[in-house]
Amino acid sequence: MDRVYAPWVTTLAAMAAITGLLLFAQVGHWGIIAALVGIGLGLATGIESDVIAYLASRYFPRGVYSSILGLMVASYIAGAAIGPVAFTMGERFAGDAVWLVISACLVIGAMLQLSLGRYRCQG
Repeated sequence: MDRVYAPWVTTLAAMAAITGLLLFAQVGHWGIIAALVGIGLGLATGIESDVIAYLASRYFPRGVYSSILGLMVASYIAGAAIGPVAFTMGERFAGDAVWLVISACLVIGAMLQLSLGRYRCQG
């Protein structure tokens, strides 16, 4: 990530997840499609969790790095814990449109990451 702007990497991962979710919403629960969606979401989740520490080191000074990283990881874990419940509730209220809602949330997240701007600290 030292050679490529990290928010571009995370946006690319989000786009892979969005593509998978939209494909899943369009085609349905076919075996190969479900496997591709799982791969896309797994890669996106893995990339997002790995890039948290890198972004914290680039945008915050060393003196507050551990506190900021702790808050970011706690937020990530809270999202992972709340996500399945939120998905179930969303599917109950929105039906199959829940895939579109999740995709829209990922688009918003990707746009927010692209708005981070230049790195403020260099490690």
